[in-house]
Amino acid sequence: MTKIYGLIQSKLIDGLNVELFTHTPVLKIERSAFGKPNWMVHTSRGKFESKYVVHATNAYASYLLPQLRVNHQQIIVPTRAQVIAVQPKSSNRSRVWTSGFSANEGYDYLFQRPFRPSDKRSADPRNPVVILGGGRNHAPPQFEVGIGDDSRLNGQVGTYLRSFLPQWFPSYYGDLDNGDVVHEWPGIMGFTKDHDPIVGHLVENGSQVEGQFIAAGYSGHGMSRAPGCAEVVASMIFSELMSEKWSVPDWFPTHYLTVRP
Repeated sequence: MTKIYGLIQSKLIDGLNVELFTHTPVLKIERSAFGKPNWMVHTSRGKFESKYVVHATNAYASYLLPQLRVNHQQIIVPTRAQVIAVQPKSSNRSRVWTSGFSANEGYDYLFQRPFRPSDKRSADPRNPVVILGGGRNHAPPQFEVGIGDDSRLNGQVGTYLRSFLPQWFPSYYGDLDNGDVVHEWPGIMGFTKDHDPIVGHLVENGSQVEGQFIAAGYSGHGMSRAPGCAEVVASMIFSELMSEKWSVPDWFPTHYLTVRP
């Protein structure tokens, strides 16, 4: 986000500005009493008017959009994931892979990344950090489904993740200890029923909501899907601003769209 913010700032023409407000939750969105712009956005730090609103909060989109809650069920279900970063103390205890891995029907996944540790360990390219996530199937009864709190770690998941590399790669990681786990963090995924994202104009009671758009529900694959979905929503808004007809890019799956062309 910081890089995108910097890029936008560098491309702005004189007289325009972009501001980024972190730790500022949106509390509600309602139609403006003053006509145009269309929407009044209420936040924890005040309110502002906007012609366009893009809902890009993934697992949290349902909290602001009643149309994403049907019979008290969320259309985009928050699901907590957990990841550890592992770096052996010595390159003699590591292995360099050129691809990622997925195991246990996708519940577990890992890949490697270069590491610049704050604890002064050598950034030896022969000793890259392993990013390992998953383990939700070891967290019954909810398996982290319906959990939107990313301020806490799940101890059962953490214990399982620490056992994964020694169990399946004992020749390289058999003697790992807690000191080799240099980071651990949770994150909230947003799952839809068919695991496809929801992209395009916001729809309510079968009609498009003027000026509101959504790109959410990436179902655990936001890193690969979000940039393309964001590009599509941005192109929709740009077409409206220019009073041009919007057309679906050839590369974009039309079944992601809220309104089919």
